[in-house]
Amino acid sequence: MKINKEKIKKYLNKNFLMYILMIIGIFFLLPLLFDSEFDEILLTIIFPLTVAILSFSYSFKFGRNFLINLFIVIFAYLDTIIFFNETARVYVYIYLVISLIGMIFGKIEKNIVDRYKKKN
Repeated sequence: MKINKEKIKKYLNKNFLMYILMIIGIFFLLPLLFDSEFDEILLTIIFPLTVAILSFSYSFKFGRNFLINLFIVIFAYLDTIIFFNETARVYVYIYLVISLIGMIFGKIEKNIVDRYKKKN
């Protein structure tokens, strides 16, 4: 089986790694900064907003890459194991849906901007 190095370079570039580092920072550093009183705010407001913004911006700049969604799910799941209890695992699925929606909107916005640039 021959490995296509061009596809690997396309998906695993510096920008991709920067987004992965941002996801790690969000899911692992924010719970350390806040007390357990703010867990609900993290799970219901901050994490979904940052997931939506990151997936939208990545999709807008670089196109669809479902590895971002995979890493969001992996790190969100690890986050619930380490910092929260097992009832918080339902949020992992919510973050996946939010990430997919953000990616779809980012791609749509990119197509609109590209069409506008072609006209002008």
